[in-house]
Amino acid sequence: MNEDLYIAITNTAQLLKSCSTQLFKNSVDSNLTPQEFRVLKTLIENNEEFSQHNISSILLMTKAHVGFILTSLEEKGYIQRFNNKKNGKFVKFSTATENGISEYKNVCTQLTELRKVIEKGIPPKRRELLIRDLNKIQVNFQKHHFKRIK
Repeated sequence: MNEDLYIAITNTAQLLKSCSTQLFKNSVDSNLTPQEFRVLKTLIENNEEFSQHNISSILLMTKAHVGFILTSLEEKGYIQRFNNKKNGKFVKFSTATENGISEYKNVCTQLTELRKVIEKGIPPKRRELLIRDLNKIQVNFQKHHFKRIK
C-alpha cells in the first residue's frame, strides 16, 4: 500500500495526541503536564530567556495557552518570570529555576523507559534518519504556517 505522507503524518499525530497525555501520566511521576514539560524543555535546552511570543512560535501553541502554562510553571516554582525592555517595550521573559532544571532531569530519566517502548524495533541508524526527517517536516510546516499568518 502506497500511503500518502500527509495522511501517515496526520494519522500518527492524531494517535499521539490522543494517547500522549495519558501515557505521560502513567509513565512519569511528576506534577508536570506534557505541555508544561514541553515549555520547560524548550527553556532549558535552549539555555536562554524566552518571551511568551517566542515560546508560542517555537511550539506552535497560542500565546494564551503558553501564558496559562507559564503561570502554572511559575506557581510550581519551575520558572521565574521578569520584565525586560525589548525594542522600547516591556516584555515578560521566562527562565528555568534550579527546581525546574531538577524536575526536568527527573522527568527525562523516567522517559528513558518510555522511549524504549516507543523505539522498539527501529534500528538506531533508521531512528536517526526518522528524527531528521520529522524535524525537517516540522520546519517546513512552521515556515508554511507562519507565512500564512503574517
